Amino acid sequence: MGNGGSVANLRVQTFAEQEFFRVKAEDGRDHLILPEILSLRSLGEFKVGFENMSTMYELDHDHDGRVTLAELQRFMDQCAVLEARAGLHNFKRELHAQSTLRMWRERRLDHDQGASWLADWLCRLLAEHSSVQLEADVCAEYTEPLVGRESLRLLHQMLSVNMVHGVTFQGFFDLLQRVGEEAGLLQLEDERLDDVLPLRVVRMFCIDVMRAVCGRLTAVIGYEQGAEADGGAVNTP
Repeated sequence: MGNGGSVANLRVQTFAEQEFFRVKAEDGRDHLILPEILSLRSLGEFKVGFENMSTMYELDHDHDGRVTLAELQRFMDQCAVLEARAGLHNFKRELHAQSTLRMWRERRLDHDQGASWLADWLCRLLAEHSSVQLEADVCAEYTEPLVGRESLRLLHQMLSVNMVHGVTFQGFFDLLQRVGEEAGLLQLEDERLDDVLPLRVVRMFCIDVMRAVCGRLTAVIGYEQGAEADGGAVNTP
């Protein structure tokens, strides 16, 4: 049994390493960035759903916006153990539930600072991906950290903005650019800034979204924990 476990663990570790180097675009970088993370494949038949925010939270273990090989191997090990315990059909639901509960507890999502922390973490993921290179004269006059269009497209995908709010990516991008202009952080007449947004504007949007997410999670998780503390059950027959 011990040898069987060792063989299974080696298989998971090997698969994680193969995936890491398959999706990593730059030889000199020792971590994955957001689009590469979203390109990862699951081991075997269970489907992880890397675009899920709580799954991403579990994968990026130190929450620096980067995923190292060690973090990916750790995550894949957890998935293999969970799949063996929960079964193939319940795996994805259990993974998302466990990751969401851990995120809610660790980051105190029932308090306002939880939403701010999540927004900052999302911005770290975007900043690691965004490689915006401005012309020298723009750099001299524009000191705001910037996020590129493709990074924002991934944020739009991760937060399901189109599905939840019915806003296309172009509408989403145009709206945030308008916010940046009204806040005095962006000049839309400058064509050199057509495909970027100030990171500060993106953070403002993320905080608003995360406050709504935290409110929903607190309502659900708080109710369930209250029912358990009272000795009752959430789902009554």
